[in-house]
Amino acid sequence: MKFFRVQTEERSTGLSRVCDNCVRKKVKCNLERPTCSRCRERGEECRYSSKRRKPGPIRGARRVISGHTTETANNEPVVEQLRLPETPEWPERASDADEPGSRLVEAAASTVQLPAELSIRQPTQLHITSEEEQFLLDHFAKTIHNVIPVFSRTEQLVAGLRDRALTYAIIIITAKIAGFAFSSASREDLEAEVEVLLSTTALQDSLSDSPSLDEFRRACVLSLYEFHQFPGRQAWTMVARLAQVAYWMGLHRFDSPMVVFPDRLAMDQETVDDWRLVWWCIYRLDSYSSLTTGTPYMIEEDTIQVMLPQDNAAVLRGGPSEKFLSPSIAALWELLPSATLCTEPTMLTHVHLITVTIMRQAGRCLRRSLLTEQRRQRANGTATPLHSLEQHLSALRLALPTNYLSPTRNVLQGETQLWHHQRLVTVLHLHGTKLLVAIAKGVTEPTVSQDWLQAWQQIVESSLDIALVSENWHSTYSL
Repeated sequence: MKFFRVQTEERSTGLSRVCDNCVRKKVKCNLERPTCSRCRERGEECRYSSKRRKPGPIRGARRVISGHTTETANNEPVVEQLRLPETPEWPERASDADEPGSRLVEAAASTVQLPAELSIRQPTQLHITSEEEQFLLDHFAKTIHNVIPVFSRTEQLVAGLRDRALTYAIIIITAKIAGFAFSSASREDLEAEVEVLLSTTALQDSLSDSPSLDEFRRACVLSLYEFHQFPGRQAWTMVARLAQVAYWMGLHRFDSPMVVFPDRLAMDQETVDDWRLVWWCIYRLDSYSSLTTGTPYMIEEDTIQVMLPQDNAAVLRGGPSEKFLSPSIAALWELLPSATLCTEPTMLTHVHLITVTIMRQAGRCLRRSLLTEQRRQRANGTATPLHSLEQHLSALRLALPTNYLSPTRNVLQGETQLWHHQRLVTVLHLHGTKLLVAIAKGVTEPTVSQDWLQAWQQIVESSLDIALVSENWHSTYSL
């Protein structure tokens, strides 16, 4: 049989079934050679040891036990450590008739007996002091939370979170981004902990059929970090799973007249605002990951029945108390006058969602152009979606406030660095949309025609505009 042939080959060559990196990080390996998919996405060297590796921690692995300290010869306090027992060799599969996994479970149950205090701690957590925890939560609230706003009030972070899994994920991701050094953990320990968070919480394990608000928040934070640091198939898979679970729960119809979301009527206003923020974070993640990979979106705009974030200032100034994102790009510019009635942070959030939506449409048009649909419509003399999108983009740019597209900070009007950066993100969306439209036009137009040359001129102009935005970019508020 094929299984025994492969097994005999492995024994003869002495190669491990799992690459060294996946064994060390305790993550699933797809066994591809010469490079597995995980090492290929990370840009790491994939090596298969000539010596067969045993599953689990290597000999001499240690786990930190908090609350016990000792001193070295130099009188430096260190954390006392406890050795993990050596993990035995897994038995080989003997027959295809065996029930999958039965012998592995029996062997593990009969040979492995971990101490009670170790067997329940998966994954291992770093020992973090209360001062370190509060500092990192404050740093997340002031910087990273502006990239992934999942709390309607950042005071919740200062007061402390009830969900420890969410708190721990925020602390570890913030420490990694900020380059923070823990007093009781090395940089290698932090790197390993980030890998554990991203592998064991790839949303299949972290999200149930009916996840809580904090579970959604945790998944959003980890998905955004995975996308920004390692954009690719795994990040797209994580975001796609997140969107699927949100649809399954009915979060896309959170404000529907026909209440479909669990316990919607019993929620207070703060909880309602938090759920809306979580949905729009998922919407943004779906937009970014799908545009990057060139794949269709998981979320369709015409299925969304969730209100945009709102504040009391807009209502006091005569704005609508309820405002939804229009599924039609032709009506996007009509949302801008009421958005300007909100406070600066809420107004920037509205503009962000509007610019993301029109950029999504540009991505659709580009995919259709590559499939030559636009060429057929142009040959028939009909108006193409690309031509309509270009008109709607111009209407949206004209509806923006004066000097909104300027890449420089408007100090005279009291624009803070944070607000300036958030505005630059939306400006970058508009320039990116214009660039995608120009590329699509270059694909559909006949080669070396006047329209083709004009499309490439627009590509150059959009690229220069993006370069000007990058010159004024604030890395403090970015991942």
